[in-house]
This record gives sequence, structure tokens and C-alpha cells, in this order.
Amino acid sequence: MKKFLLLLLIAVVLAGCNKNGIEDPNPHYGLKDYVLVVDLIAGQNTTVGTVTYLDTEDGFFKVTYDLVDEWTMSESHVYAGPIDNMPTNSPGAPKIGKFPYQTDHDPEVTTYTYTIPVTSWDKFVCAAHAVVNHPTLPSETAWAAGNETFTDNGWGGFTSNFSTSATYVEVIYGIQQTTDGSLVVVYINISNPAPEVIIVEPVNTSGGGTVVAAAFDPFTNNLFFVIGNTLYVYNMNTGDPCVAIGTVPGLPGGGAFVNGNFYYIDLDPTSSSFNEIVEVQLSYDETTGTWTMAINDNFSDPIPFTNFQITDMASNGLDLYLVGNDNNNNGNVGLIIFDLGTGIWNSTVTNTLLSGIAQITFGPDGNMYAVDTDNTGNTELVTIDLGSGDTDIIDLSDGSSLGDMSDLVTGKN
Repeated sequence: MKKFLLLLLIAVVLAGCNKNGIEDPNPHYGLKDYVLVVDLIAGQNTTVGTVTYLDTEDGFFKVTYDLVDEWTMSESHVYAGPIDNMPTNSPGAPKIGKFPYQTDHDPEVTTYTYTIPVTSWDKFVCAAHAVVNHPTLPSETAWAAGNETFTDNGWGGFTSNFSTSATYVEVIYGIQQTTDGSLVVVYINISNPAPEVIIVEPVNTSGGGTVVAAAFDPFTNNLFFVIGNTLYVYNMNTGDPCVAIGTVPGLPGGGAFVNGNFYYIDLDPTSSSFNEIVEVQLSYDETTGTWTMAINDNFSDPIPFTNFQITDMASNGLDLYLVGNDNNNNGNVGLIIFDLGTGIWNSTVTNTLLSGIAQITFGPDGNMYAVDTDNTGNTELVTIDLGSGDTDIIDLSDGSSLGDMSDLVTGKN
């Protein structure tokens, strides 16, 4: 099973497919308290491990290689710094021998970490290269997967737009839908949670159904969502019309986008993948501007915990968390955890303080947030302790009401 990308900051532009005036003042990924895990890819298409980028909060940036499946590393080369200073030749090919951080590993290693000072930079990029070896396979060049490629048209890439000086505002978005079909997006600043409506957008329901399973890829600024059984993509950079990628099986519930793949829970009791995670593997051809997808509806076993009524799903990039009413425990809300790396349903966490149809998300700060209706009918915003299941209510000090939320998603400043 592949390792997966831990999403950093996620923006959401919802159905109707217009950017609607929302501009991001910091269009780059901050490293405050964040970890980013990407695949280490050899020979263009073989995943041989992962590379983890970590901010240590003391002015250093760590780059860690971890190899799997008997692969070892004999050389590694890392560039972290301003993009204009990256060593390349005239066509734009990387000069890995000029990368400032490099090691010949003798004996070969399966894990290795570079610690790089970054305090003098505003925005910076990182490229991680390796020479990898296998007992029964040829040696290969490997690159950490990134959101950019070098201009020589080679297959190597790098991750751009890290920042050490971004302004951090912990934001989540609440999603509502009006009776006339318009979608309302509510901006909630976690540190000063006065709800503010920022988007009111008609929902395209000509084919039937409403927007569900929204998920966002911050590297490409692509939003993926489902209406009925059609998976759509919208690029928030261009503002071009939404594109229908294809038809997905079952009844999609909460969605997540992790490392190039779209995931949802199938809630159709008549479907062969009922209560299973469906993986949609996506690829985009820049030459033709077309999307293709491959459906893996045997990605997971069914949820092994019976009598759960699932209402939403969220991901921290390593696990999927599904929330629902636990009818084994007086109907209290419970969390079910699915490990993306191993494909194992791990455990449940019961929360006795929530009730109703809870919606969850991971905030940019790594904490889980939920909205739900309390016993008096008011909608509450809470944090959830993933160890105990306990909740803390976030005070809306100005007296604002969240209203009814049909979903909750991570936001972007």
C-alpha cells in the first residue's frame, strides 16, 4: 500500500464553479506545525518509500527519506532554498551534484534525515533526489513527488512555495444549503470564531442530487466533488467551468483527497461496496486537458463495526476518520478509524457529548473539529480529543449562530 500525502492547507470552492471573489493572500504552504509526506518514486513509476518534510519550530526544516520493500539508498541529494538559486543547467535540468545537501551512503541506508536551517528565507522550494537499489532489480534514480517539474521536461520534480513567514489563521468552512438550492459557505476563524458568510452560490442540480464528498488538492488547487453519481473537478486558479470526470459507484458519503486519489465512503445499502472506502485514482493529461480515473471499489473491507450510521469523513493524510451514530451505544456519536497505509480498520472512539448528524474536519492546526446540534437545537462548534473522544465547545463570543451545517471542511486563510 502506498504512503500518502499529509495535506497542509486546504481551500474549498464549492458547486456553481465560480471563484466568487475569494482570494488567497498567501498562496503558499506554511510550515508552522505541519508535516508533509510524499512518495519517493524511482524510474518514474515505482514507489520505493516516502520523503517527509517537517518544520521543527526552531528555525530548521527536516527532510527524511524512508525506503521500503528491500529498497536501499546509496546516494541522496537535497536542495532547499529560494527557487532562483536552485542549481540547474540552461535547459533547466537539475544539477544534483551541486545540491548543497548530499551524502554517499556506505553502507546503504533505508532511512536518513537532513536538518536544514530556513530562518533566512521567506518562500522556498525543496527537491529531494536519491539513487536507490534493490537485491533483484536494477538501480534507479528516484525523486520525491512534488507539485512542480523541472523545465527540461524531465520527470523529476520538486515541491514549491514553502514559507517560513506566512500569516497563519486557523480557518474552517461550514457548508449550508438554502431551500432554493443555493450553497452557503461560512468562514470560521478558529481563534476568533465569528461566522461569516463568504459565498452564496447556486448548486447545479440539473442531473439530480446535491454536492457531496467535497475534497481539495492544495498542490493543484483542484476541488473534487460529487453530484448524484458524477465526480466533478474545478480548478480554483483558472475559474474555468467544472469538468465531469466520470461516474462513481454507490452513494458517495464524506470525501477526502490524499496523494492524488479521491476517497469516499459508499453509503448505498444495495451496493456491493456498501460501507467500504472507494478509491478513485485520478490522472490528468496536460497536453489534452483531459482527466481519466480508475475505480477501486475493493480498496477496503467493509466497516467491521456494525450498527453505525455514517454521516461524514475526514482525513489527516495518514488515516481516514468516519463519524456516525453508534447505535450500539445509545445512539451516541462514534469515530471509526481506517489506516490508509495498512488498509486496516483500527478502532472506534465513542463521544457521548455530540448528538445528531455530526460533521467533522481536521483544521490546519491538526486538531479535529466538529459541528453538531446540541440538546436545545443550537449548532455547536467543538474540538474532539482523538484519544478519549472528549469534546470542548468553542465559544462564539459575539453571540453568532452557526445555523444548520451540512458539512464542515478545512479552510485556507
